[in-house]
Amino acid sequence: MYHLKDTIPNGVDLNLIPEVSFNPDGTLFAVSYLSSNEVMVFDARTRAVVRVFKNPEADFDYPHGVLFTEKHLIVSNIHGLTRPSTFTVYDVNATSDEPVSVFITPYKHLREAHSLAICNNVLVATYCHNTEGSGAVVSYQFDDNSGVIQNTLDILQDCFENFADPKGIAFSKDGTSVFLTYVTQKKMRGLPKFIRRTKTVRTAWKERNVKDFFQYLQGKTNNWTRERQTAQKNIRNGIAIFGIDDTGMFTAQPTRVLERKKFCRLENIDIVDDTVVISDTINGSVCLYDLVEDPQLKTPKHIVTEHISLPHGVKLSPDKSMLVVTNYGLKIKNQVIHWKTPSSDNNRGVLVYDQKTF
Repeated sequence: MYHLKDTIPNGVDLNLIPEVSFNPDGTLFAVSYLSSNEVMVFDARTRAVVRVFKNPEADFDYPHGVLFTEKHLIVSNIHGLTRPSTFTVYDVNATSDEPVSVFITPYKHLREAHSLAICNNVLVATYCHNTEGSGAVVSYQFDDNSGVIQNTLDILQDCFENFADPKGIAFSKDGTSVFLTYVTQKKMRGLPKFIRRTKTVRTAWKERNVKDFFQYLQGKTNNWTRERQTAQKNIRNGIAIFGIDDTGMFTAQPTRVLERKKFCRLENIDIVDDTVVISDTINGSVCLYDLVEDPQLKTPKHIVTEHISLPHGVKLSPDKSMLVVTNYGLKIKNQVIHWKTPSSDNNRGVLVYDQKTF
């Protein structure tokens, strides 16, 4: 079981903390801070800040996904959904915060690169909130020696009309499959819909300059127009498993679909050996499964709720001794995010759990 060991407070009000990533030997973990345009690297043992990548040198624009490799740190930037996502790559041993490379996805409609995973130099990224279609997963060839994303290998897109937006992604232990969490937002009408959109726009106004705000508003308006023109999908939430070969090519359809009958929002997933960890923002919990004993992921071996209000990023250390959860410090009601102040008991930022027995 995992018990809360330490908290890293969110020092900036309304600052979303999307993702976390351990380096391969588990001595460090990196956390993305979207609103303040920073990525902070922490000592995994002491939780001390080792390094802060920040603008102007880092060239961030709403960093979301974050991923450590042996030699580099890869960060996806979502640009307030105003243009296609980019990846900035940093040399973890360099003293400069400047990226060693910047890659723009060739698919112009892919706006939010949500989560990242890598295996044998094949980098995969999930995309949601796109200007066309429900979502996508793309594989890229990454050279860890140069820190350059060399080319696009494959894209999964049409199948997500049935599975809504893909969110989290993780490779299986043997690297032959990717596990994707997917979500469908319940359609809202009337006052709840108005409140949610008003809060979204108000937050964007506070975070952006005038030019960026109006670009953001145009993108959101186009997105809302597309939603009105699209028939409501069946509410589906769960995990889809796709095969992937060593050249980065996906199977056209999932090999298995682990549907959740109860409405939830599975935001992120991580797999270490045969342990699977998944965050659920709707139910405010992080669930851990044993993939050997429970291949359908039906019954969690452990559910973490201690001091969690809205978990987003989740990662296990390579030895599974530590679980790190990025907690937005919010509550969610009727699918509307309710903000808390930095002094709130729920606004704990990054939560670090130690393993007792599991």
